[in-house]
Amino acid sequence: VPAISDNGTIVIEAMLQGPGVNLANGRAVWTQSSGPLTLAFRSGTQAPGFAAGVTINGPQGFSNIPVINDLGEFALQGTLAGPGIAPSTGSTIWSTAGGSLHMVARSGSQAPGAPAGVNFTGFFPYPSVLLNNSGETAFHGFTSVGEGIWSERGVLHAVAKTGDSAPALPGDTFE
Repeated sequence: VPAISDNGTIVIEAMLQGPGVNLANGRAVWTQSSGPLTLAFRSGTQAPGFAAGVTINGPQGFSNIPVINDLGEFALQGTLAGPGIAPSTGSTIWSTAGGSLHMVARSGSQAPGAPAGVNFTGFFPYPSVLLNNSGETAFHGFTSVGEGIWSERGVLHAVAKTGDSAPALPGDTFE
């Protein structure tokens, strides 16, 4: 599944086949701005910042295609697998904005801007994540008390979430 930036940089996600390919490592992402395709990510990759053996599997399904900006940075939704990872804490969003692959958000973690103990429970599948030319990611997330839009510009923050006042509409809140 392809995506293309305004300057023509392409990112593709594809399933793989061949010796040693399995469900854990059978998806990959390539980019191309000029010249040949360049491997950017393969499922089964060690998750940065996690214990040895914790891997990122993804992108998760064809509706969760990676996105790319004019700088060649990409973002995708994936799932963690490995020691200590439960299904309720494995859904993740990743980005290479700023130079290296890093986790933007994870299910089971505190949702910024929400009361203490309100955690992400998952992420909307399509579009799973957006990425602009400033390297800012945005996504639609679900929490234990509702849903909302979050963005990462250096630090992950809530843009609008269930129960927030709707600007310019006195008395109205986001559902």
